[in-house]
Amino acid sequence: MDIFEPKVTILLADAAQISEGKLNMLGAGWSIITTPTGPFVVVIHAQIPWNLTNTKMPWSLDLLDTDGHPVSPGESPDPIHMEGFVESGRPAGMESGTAIYVPFVFPFFGMPLEPGKYEWHFKLGDTEEIYSFFARS
Repeated sequence: MDIFEPKVTILLADAAQISEGKLNMLGAGWSIITTPTGPFVVVIHAQIPWNLTNTKMPWSLDLLDTDGHPVSPGESPDPIHMEGFVESGRPAGMESGTAIYVPFVFPFFGMPLEPGKYEWHFKLGDTEEIYSFFARS
């Protein structure tokens, strides 16, 4: 990790929530799921370096197939794509140079995927992280 860029970790879990800035997860870290899927969450744990705190950064989350095409599950014409902005502040008294951790949780309530390999792509500023998983029948 470049100390001047965010570091991002992605996990898939059966359930997750954010409470008091902490991630609580159940059944985390899997890479194979039966399709159509049951409920699951995409969990993002972002480490924001000190130099990027108090800075508004764009983020996006996309689901791509094995060929790199956006995925539109089932009969939906719209691919799975989310985006927004995040800004993490510097808490009073925090030592200069300390990274700030920012969690994200994206719930899905089941998804009719074709069997095959898929990738979640999460971008935060100029940083991109990819997490692969397999859907099987």
